[in-house]
Amino acid sequence: MSTCAALIQKSKGSAKTTGAWTTLEDNEGRSMTYRIVGSDEFDPEKHWISLDAPMAKALLKKSLDDEVAVETPSGTKRFVIVGVMYGES
Repeated sequence: MSTCAALIQKSKGSAKTTGAWTTLEDNEGRSMTYRIVGSDEFDPEKHWISLDAPMAKALLKKSLDDEVAVETPSGTKRFVIVGVMYGES
């Protein structure tokens, strides 16, 4: 488990602004954690995604347990938000 994933606890909250660490689960039960940051701060190695990225746009204003759909080149991917947290990793 990555440091980011270990940091995220299931808690009430929403990814309404930048800085949120959001943990998602896909249909196969795999989880991934991303931090939404400004467009000039993104860093794939740290799992920081730009607020302009399709994933971030799908997550903004969503809350815990919401389902999100993200359009990708290989088709629509669906995820459930299983954790939202603010703070450093």
